[in-house]
Amino acid sequence: MAYRKGESHMEGNKKLYFPEGALLNQMEVAVVESERRKSEILKEPFVVYLVESRPVENHLGSEPECALWRRYSEFELLRNFLMANYPYIVLPPLPEKRPIPFQINVQKFQIAHDKFDPDFIERRRQGLECFLLRLASHPVISQDGVFRGFLKQEEGWKESVAATNWQQKVDGRFKSISASLSIKKPDQRFENIKNYAESLNTNINGILKIQQRLSTKQYAILKSHTDYGKLFSEWSAIEPEIGDTLQQAGHQMDRLASNTESILTEEEISYVDQLKEYLYFTESLRSVVRKQALRQHDLEKAEEQLSSKSKQRDEIQKEVTAAENGEELPNQGFTLKSVSTMLFGQDSLETKQEKLLACEQQVKDAEEMVKIAENDVNVFMDKSLKDYDRFKKQKVRDINEIMENYVKSQLKINKQGLQQWQQMREYFMNM
Repeated sequence: MAYRKGESHMEGNKKLYFPEGALLNQMEVAVVESERRKSEILKEPFVVYLVESRPVENHLGSEPECALWRRYSEFELLRNFLMANYPYIVLPPLPEKRPIPFQINVQKFQIAHDKFDPDFIERRRQGLECFLLRLASHPVISQDGVFRGFLKQEEGWKESVAATNWQQKVDGRFKSISASLSIKKPDQRFENIKNYAESLNTNINGILKIQQRLSTKQYAILKSHTDYGKLFSEWSAIEPEIGDTLQQAGHQMDRLASNTESILTEEEISYVDQLKEYLYFTESLRSVVRKQALRQHDLEKAEEQLSSKSKQRDEIQKEVTAAENGEELPNQGFTLKSVSTMLFGQDSLETKQEKLLACEQQVKDAEEMVKIAENDVNVFMDKSLKDYDRFKKQKVRDINEIMENYVKSQLKINKQGLQQWQQMREYFMNM
């Protein structure tokens, strides 16, 4: 998960396990348990999660430990706030609010659709903890007052979030979807990020589909081993001479099924759930790209406005110069301006000079808007590309760990099966 023990670095004489500024250098953060509750106001029950934070061992000056209950909707509010205020950051995703279709419940060998299913609630608790740990390991998010309030402020936290007026920063994000289609000068670096996100999404989706097929087969085999054990035990009752051997074989089958079930459950958490997190990370990458596209779109519109105003100023300047020298401008053909001149006559020199002054001010205003838009684009690019580099390093560590976990689980399953079948062979050879 993001950073692991042993991947530390030094700052002076102090050993840090996380980037400078990360809250996890000072505090431990965990979502330790869940609880189903009912309310007199809400008819349907809901689930709350106990969020705990405490100072790391031997860390001086840390905030006191705290424990408070949060609903899933409060986690959503926190993430939405962070999306609005840190559009350049590749934010971690939240776990699913409800079970996705065809999610297999290992314990019951059936499809889990109940959002209050204990196994689903436990996996969501782990996902919410991972979400908070990723935020607490981020050097920028760690410093955010709203995030820290989420960990410490039991009463009035939602009201303090509303007081920031963060929703006003979200209004323009929907424009980014169409803005990316009309950009004349897309930044190739962000095009590469977009293409990578799409490819990563496709690849992880494909892996999860294959894993789903494999899991379905493994669960079917697991169920068959359970049936095997039951039949061997029943058979032993009618075979006095070999009954003990058959009974032992049945126990081995039951043990094989039970141990394999436990390993597959671990695999769902350490492999499937972590891969799904990176599947959802791809939407965070797309979000950053869309927001960059919106800023580039605004810059290009500002540049177009400046070009138009500059052209208009140059035309008026020609008219003023010609009027001052007593010259006539060449015929521009049939234009709106020529029609206006025919109907209302030529503007006086004073009027043209006033128009020139007004247009020059508009050009200055347009130049200022271009500078603001350029600065917005440049600041966003610098911050987002820096955070993308952070994300890539995190991804390499995590994917390495995810695949290592999968290999370990497959080795455990196959070693377990080999041991059980070797034991079975000894039973039947001694029959």
